[in-house]
Amino acid sequence: MKTLVISDCHLNDDFLIFQKILFPILQQIIDKYKIDKIIFLGDIFDSSSLTNTVLFLFKKLITMFVDYDIEIVVGNHDLIDKKTSAFDILLLGDNIKIVNRLTFRGQYIYIPYINNKEDFVSTFAEINDYMKNSEHVEFFIYSHNDFSSLYKFRNTFFNLEGAFANINKPLYFINGHNHVPFFKVRHPLYIANLGCVINLNFKDSGEFNNFLIVDDEADNINDKLKIIQNGYSIQYYTFKIKSEQEIYDRLNTLNTDNVKYVTFKAIAPNITIDNELRLKLQKKFNIININIVQELSMTTFDPKNIDEENPKDISDIHSILDKYGITISEFLEHNSIEAFEKTEILYTLLEIMFEDVGLEQEDRDKIIKTVNKHYLIYDKI
Repeated sequence: MKTLVISDCHLNDDFLIFQKILFPILQQIIDKYKIDKIIFLGDIFDSSSLTNTVLFLFKKLITMFVDYDIEIVVGNHDLIDKKTSAFDILLLGDNIKIVNRLTFRGQYIYIPYINNKEDFVSTFAEINDYMKNSEHVEFFIYSHNDFSSLYKFRNTFFNLEGAFANINKPLYFINGHNHVPFFKVRHPLYIANLGCVINLNFKDSGEFNNFLIVDDEADNINDKLKIIQNGYSIQYYTFKIKSEQEIYDRLNTLNTDNVKYVTFKAIAPNITIDNELRLKLQKKFNIININIVQELSMTTFDPKNIDEENPKDISDIHSILDKYGITISEFLEHNSIEAFEKTEILYTLLEIMFEDVGLEQEDRDKIIKTVNKHYLIYDKI
């Protein structure tokens, strides 16, 4: 039986990454290889916030494999709370089985996410007892967990190789959760950590990530575990811009060969590009998506001018902020303590708040939140 193993999809609202890259790759694999079953190794979802976009992507993902048996090992990002996963509240087809606890099915063992040392120890003690007393000559473990022998840069609390030191039967341990691909052989233990299916915008994502086809009827290891590299390396770029011209200037510095996801953080108001031009630029520079977000940045302020203006009341503050196209609420949502140290605006707002004049309740609440978050400013009040 051939099983396609897919790890860490992390479906989120970045629709185009999945639509343009992940789904076409999966379709190519379906067309090229004869697959009997699908196993998802956890973290299908990026968070418990199931937006309409995420649900649409999930439906499309599952629909691609409607003719296959599907097993989903629950990952930490699939959890709504300690006992409930997102799959518990979704209507799923009869071809889908959810694995939310340690499960034994003959030579196949499934380990959903474990988040404490005590459960790790008891789980692997149970697995060892099962394998020692089983008549099966080899085992396949499908897991979504963190292990020190998989990812040397993580400070983890469990040694995978030590856990199976007394097992002399071939053991194929296939794991999700860690985003960097990792493969290790120390007979009779074979470890395959797949990483994310595509290198999403995580700091620990590998340049290329992988799928795996497990053929439990094959005789040699190369045929038993067939690694399929996805062939895509998405490069993420973020630029701060003050004008529309900087969009073109920045894009012209990029290599047109690799696949890109570009975000422009506009630190000046009213920077946009129309949809037709956006599509042309994406095609020209091999970009999945060009995203422009408005970002309040104190680099747009001239501290010298602000010091000279020295706002005394709410009217003065509105006048200063209007020059930069931002509101009091937007100013208060900025998270840089360094920025607050450059201007008297926040302190004037605090004085106005205590005088109880000229502020909306929503802005008053934001001031309190800002003070609580950036407690260092108390020294200046």
